Amino acid sequence: MLRLWETPGRLESLFLELLDDPSKKELLLYPICYCQAVRRLGDFEVPLKSLLRCTDKSYRFTRVSWQDHLLELDLFLLKDKRGRTFRGKEILALCDEEGLRAELLPEYRDEFYGFYARLLKYWTVLSSASPYENEPPETLSAKLAVKAFNEGLYKEVRLYASLCSQRYPSARDFFTALKLLAEFYEAYQEGKLKEENLKKARALLSVLGPRFLGVNLRCLKRELDRLLKSLKRGTVYPIKLTFSESHGVKPFKKLLNFLLKPFRRSSSADERVL
Repeated sequence: MLRLWETPGRLESLFLELLDDPSKKELLLYPICYCQAVRRLGDFEVPLKSLLRCTDKSYRFTRVSWQDHLLELDLFLLKDKRGRTFRGKEILALCDEEGLRAELLPEYRDEFYGFYARLLKYWTVLSSASPYENEPPETLSAKLAVKAFNEGLYKEVRLYASLCSQRYPSARDFFTALKLLAEFYEAYQEGKLKEENLKKARALLSVLGPRFLGVNLRCLKRELDRLLKSLKRGTVYPIKLTFSESHGVKPFKKLLNFLLKPFRRSSSADERVL
């Protein structure tokens, strides 16, 4: 469960929303384009017109206005030529982008490069959803959570896995184990060691088979055992989760090869005769 005293930041909340609907990942183009412009111009104030040009290709055919997008993101404030600032619902009253400049909220400017790096990781994770669009929701959630874990987004994975453990009761053990793993690495980055998290995660995974929701648990259990031994020597290293080959593909290939075998033999014999 989510910590009762914890409220996810706007950036984490945005990522959690997009994990539920990866097709909306283009929203991230606004802050990504903004960061690229800041690096190019060396100024935190970016002409809104330039920002909208950068995102235009993705949103050219949508009926949603840039005002609605910026309101949904809630990461920017806008300034006009007279120095007046607009944020939140105030942005909806603006009709023309001419003369407006976009500026990232102060709490994100202080860690600008970390903010930009996280956005790029978010984009990488959300872009990986396409091959799994037709998968059951819990499988898609598991694969996105694993991708995020491998990107080192431990706080986001902890929050997302906690939600998924409540959303998918049949997969509660898996998502709870993933939450514990993410929490372990998140705490380690803060200088804390939560070895008990690894033991609890290993115990939860022990009741699951070698493969669950497309994730290779046999490999994960082995990595956890190694990490627990490594902890006794005072060493911690990041583990990577992997996917198993879909069990639905292999049997089909075997059946296809079996059906085509006589024809291949016949073709081979014909070639020898010729």
